[in-house]
Amino acid sequence: KYVTLLSYEVSNDIHSRYRGHKKRNLVGEAAFNAGIRRSRGHFIVGKVSDTFLSKSLINFIGERRLKEDEVYRVDRVDVSAELPIPKNWEIYFNQNIIIRKSSPDNTIHVKACGDFLLMSRKIWYKIKGYPEIDCVVHHGADGEALHAAIGTGANQVYLKKDICLYKISHSGMYSSRLNAEEKNKIQNYKEAFFRESKNRNKIQNIIIILFRILYGILNLPKTKISDVKTRSIYRYYIVANFRKLFFGGGFIKKNNWGLINDNLRKTILNTAEWDNNHYN
Repeated sequence: KYVTLLSYEVSNDIHSRYRGHKKRNLVGEAAFNAGIRRSRGHFIVGKVSDTFLSKSLINFIGERRLKEDEVYRVDRVDVSAELPIPKNWEIYFNQNIIIRKSSPDNTIHVKACGDFLLMSRKIWYKIKGYPEIDCVVHHGADGEALHAAIGTGANQVYLKKDICLYKISHSGMYSSRLNAEEKNKIQNYKEAFFRESKNRNKIQNIIIILFRILYGILNLPKTKISDVKTRSIYRYYIVANFRKLFFGGGFIKKNNWGLINDNLRKTILNTAEWDNNHYN
């Protein structure tokens, strides 16, 4: 009686527009955006099927103290789990932690931000949702959206400790979709250009920055996810920081984001007692 649930179905002819659709049967950014554009909430967050919001996170949201000019981030805690999940699932998860995806304070917490990026409808519309392209994969789309949100002037609120998100580790996760060769290639480039050294002088640092920009322009190293070519980590860094610098960079995105011009089949699964059925 508390929630209204709507389902929107994306037909196969829409899905087949995307490059690589035969190799991956979900375009995550387009799916999230389709929901964002058809939602009616003042605050919006994506939710995928293999994640669990901690009880502390649920309580935090339930306090109704969210602010329109803030973007909320949490750590993702990857866990090893067997189905079915027991009723005391949070205790069970805490006993089977693989890794906690954390970031240093006073930094943009991009790690696993695609699994939890909570912000107001106003900000989502300013940045025009997650960046969409004509491909089923888009390396760093979630991180780009976070940078864009901060570029609009939003303040990142990094929630800690028990306020977190659990994710069941499985073969379909991003790290698993990159094959070993791709992982090594990206890691080698990261080490070459992002490893800090106290022995570097100013000229060396300038050269490193220029190489990062050059590799971004050239879209190197060549990267594939789910065996589909996508942008390199350096191209992502350039675009993400451009959007952060230029007030979210919403002007570079199309107004038809979220499949808004497509007539998606809608099914009303449940109607809350408070709802007057005024669906947009």
